[in-house]
Amino acid sequence: MWVANAEEGTVSRVDPAARRVVQRIPVGPEPAGVAAAGGAVWVANSGERTVSWIDPTTDTVVKTVPVGNGPTGIAIG
Repeated sequence: MWVANAEEGTVSRVDPAARRVVQRIPVGPEPAGVAAAGGAVWVANSGERTVSWIDPTTDTVVKTVPVGNGPTGIAIG
């Protein structure tokens, strides 16, 4: 499970079985939306006007892409 932490500029990876955060990953300012599928996690960074791509096998940001005015959500189709 993935959770955006807007005030910290991070995304938390949560182990639902253990009910605890297992990793905090720095992304852009004010992450507002998270979507995960197909071996990738995508994060809309509202404060930076970007989307970050996280590799869930390494818990690192692979790439950050500028997208325009403050994205507040993201979906994978």
